[in-house]
Amino acid sequence: MRVHHYGIDVSHLEASVEFYQTFLHLKVIERMSFMDEKIVFLAGDGLCIELIEGSDGRPPASAHLAFLVNDLGQLMNELGNRGFVPAEGPYRIKKDWKSAFYKGPDGEMIEFMEMKAI
Repeated sequence: MRVHHYGIDVSHLEASVEFYQTFLHLKVIERMSFMDEKIVFLAGDGLCIELIEGSDGRPPASAHLAFLVNDLGQLMNELGNRGFVPAEGPYRIKKDWKSAFYKGPDGEMIEFMEMKAI
């Protein structure tokens, strides 16, 4: 069994699409409607995210996405230069593990982890 995608309920679909294109360099691979939902799939570097905007008025669900990076400090500097600040961290989890969390447009948490020894 493999992970196909991560689904995130969002309140403003196009703002979230723009965020994930800019923040994670993902590309739109599919746009569709299903029942009363607008759906966009974005993908890149082995990751697929499904953004779902429903018309039923339900609040966006919380989500936590974690990405493995080679150099957390370098990534944090790049994100900081673009105006993004961590919501939490950076943390040192183990001797060779570091982690920092950022928030997406609907409050979803995005974690970046550097793990020298896996």
